[in-house]
Amino acid sequence: MKKSRHFKLSSLPNSIYIFVIVFVVFGIGIDKFWSPANLSTLLLQASVLLTVAMGMAVVIMTGGIDLSIGGIISLSAVVAGTILKLGGHWILAILGALVIGTAVGFLNGIIVQKMKVDSLIATFGMAYIAQSMANVISAKRTVNWEVLPQNAMIKTLSGDIYSKQLGQYGQAADVISISYIALICVVVMIVMNIAFKKTRLGPYVYAIGANQETARLAGIKTNTWRIGVFMLSGFLGSIAGTMLLIRAQSVQPTLGTGMEFYAVVAAVLGGNALEGGKGSVVGAILGAFVLYSIRSALMLEGISTFWVMVTIGGVLIAGMVINSLVYFYERKTLLKAKLRATESIEKGDVR
Repeated sequence: MKKSRHFKLSSLPNSIYIFVIVFVVFGIGIDKFWSPANLSTLLLQASVLLTVAMGMAVVIMTGGIDLSIGGIISLSAVVAGTILKLGGHWILAILGALVIGTAVGFLNGIIVQKMKVDSLIATFGMAYIAQSMANVISAKRTVNWEVLPQNAMIKTLSGDIYSKQLGQYGQAADVISISYIALICVVVMIVMNIAFKKTRLGPYVYAIGANQETARLAGIKTNTWRIGVFMLSGFLGSIAGTMLLIRAQSVQPTLGTGMEFYAVVAAVLGGNALEGGKGSVVGAILGAFVLYSIRSALMLEGISTFWVMVTIGGVLIAGMVINSLVYFYERKTLLKAKLRATESIEKGDVR
């Protein structure tokens, strides 16, 4: 018979509560926040962060961190843009971006796992290397390309796969649309969640994050898996860079700057503890939606970017506090259960 699974408060991502509160409060207090047009724009703008937040979450669950995401986004986009500029096929450009992002992730994994360098230091240094390479390749200038038959698909992907006007007055707020970029993001989310729940990825990531040595003794190839996790993060970062390239139809060599900060915030809001072994991909996805919901709401109200950053910083601190409170509550509950079990054994109540 299957054992009944007891509900744990920490099994729910913290971002669920924040997500619900943010959407309800902003939806009631801010005009057009719930409009189809704004929600469509929100999904489009959040797609890049949603993609990199999943990779960041998996790295954090193993007890590491990847601060090279911003550099990977910039470098992979510049590489793809340069290939397009030289007249290369759009498939070659995308493959080039994916290869370079995955390669940087591989180097991160080797430095962290084989050379035993702390992931914070290793990926921080790699971020500067990747960003410098992006600046060198682009000569610190915007990379543009001529629309040719072999790269016309890039322009097509910048549009919508579905668009429908709602209502009778033709107002912009009455148009709902789904872009190709958002569709790519949704596909990546589905694949990541299936991989995390239906393959060894999820259990092994949790095991490595909880105790890497114990995981190794249990037969898990910790070196291979941890290097693979950094490669996954780099791969997702290169997808994000490609998304930005498609959306802007040009490449700024610094377009990924600061994205690692948002990715960490989204992951932490999703309940991913920085010490590793806890968290979820779904939580990081909701955390990314929370950030862009806040950003969208503040921009609709005409609030300056400075206060947007202040708010996001406050949300990060709040998320970490919530993480600590939730896990403290769970540990306290577990300790009480153990004490009751011990008392029952001492009294002879357990058969």
